[in-house]
Amino acid sequence: MVIYFIVALFATLVGAAAGLGGGVIIKPVLDLLGDYNIVTISVLSSATVLSMAAVSTARQVKSGFKITRPMVTVSAGAVAGGVLGSVVFSVIKKGMEPEIVTIVQSAIIIILLLLCLAYKKLPRYHIESFIGQSLIGLILGMLSSFLGIGGGPVNVAILFLLLSMEIRDAAKVSILIILFAQTSGLIMKAANGLFGQVEDFSMLLVMIPAAIAGGLIGSHMNIKLAEKHLNIVYKSAVILVIIICSYNIVKII
Repeated sequence: MVIYFIVALFATLVGAAAGLGGGVIIKPVLDLLGDYNIVTISVLSSATVLSMAAVSTARQVKSGFKITRPMVTVSAGAVAGGVLGSVVFSVIKKGMEPEIVTIVQSAIIIILLLLCLAYKKLPRYHIESFIGQSLIGLILGMLSSFLGIGGGPVNVAILFLLLSMEIRDAAKVSILIILFAQTSGLIMKAANGLFGQVEDFSMLLVMIPAAIAGGLIGSHMNIKLAEKHLNIVYKSAVILVIIICSYNIVKII
């Protein structure tokens, strides 16, 4: 239990600070530990990330963070994306062996994170249309729910590239998207009967308190740290997760 507490605390602390969400670290690490089946790992990761996102968002709003119309539009799209991602997860899980699903998820995470490392070298846009912003939220929410990672690094990169947000603001909005996407995603997992396949809900008694602490500390770091330091935290975490996901694929193969 101590290991799970430390993993959840570190992941959500870094996640809240740099907008990574935390699941992008928790999911691969739980795959690496190999103590639970793929459904249990997905639910534990999603519930932990949701707890962090709720606490972090509440703290950011209390600190003066204003929720704007584009944020609401993207977040609304993320709700629909969260539902869609859970449906895709259920369908793929039924049609593939658990090991194959893990390989697919890890490979997608690696590809997305490699793109995230190079996001500042790509052209930037400022999409203002309702449809465009809704589609951005839909895609981000779907990835968040399907991969069970929160999708933070991808959120930050996409918000930077397509909505012209700087890292600090993108990190805050990323957590907001994760909050909505993971809520709808977990509801759909429950509706699809996946909760019945969870091997150990009791681990959440350790991981959720760690996520709450991580969310509080991380959101404070987001306010206090300089932009360049947030960028270092972001890139370091991305590289770490790429290494873990690559190891998980090699281990299964």
